[in-house]
Amino acid sequence: HKQVDEVLSHFESGDMLVLQNEISGIPYIMRAAAKKGLTIVFNPSPISQALLEEYPLELVKYFILNEIEGGALSGEKSPP
Repeated sequence: HKQVDEVLSHFESGDMLVLQNEISGIPYIMRAAAKKGLTIVFNPSPISQALLEEYPLELVKYFILNEIEGGALSGEKSPP
């Protein structure tokens, strides 16, 4: 967490943080970024069950999705 905290120390409230689900520590990074007031953009690829159960997705302002990820996150098979 020390490395994450060091990197985030260079950001200010209102800055954007873009994340992809191919790095470790996503839940911690999201929470730390939200505490600093960063806008979180998240690409959940590759989608995983842990992401759906353990990630603080309510902190994400924007998602970058494809059909499969959108369906996994929303539970919908097609757009409403």
